[in-house]
Amino acid sequence: MPQPPSLTPEQRKAALEKAAKARKERAEIKDHLKAGRTTLAALLGQADKDDV
Repeated sequence: MPQPPSLTPEQRKAALEKAAKARKERAEIKDHLKAGRTTLAALLGQADKDDV
């Protein structure tokens, strides 16, 4: 099994922060869908310009 790439502590911290930000944004999107503040069609329309 291959080993994950070695990262400097700064690179690891940056990667963890980036992942946490993406998780938070996805959770907010899911909350908006559940609460009816956005529609699936509107969300899919945003998919072309947003990576989350």
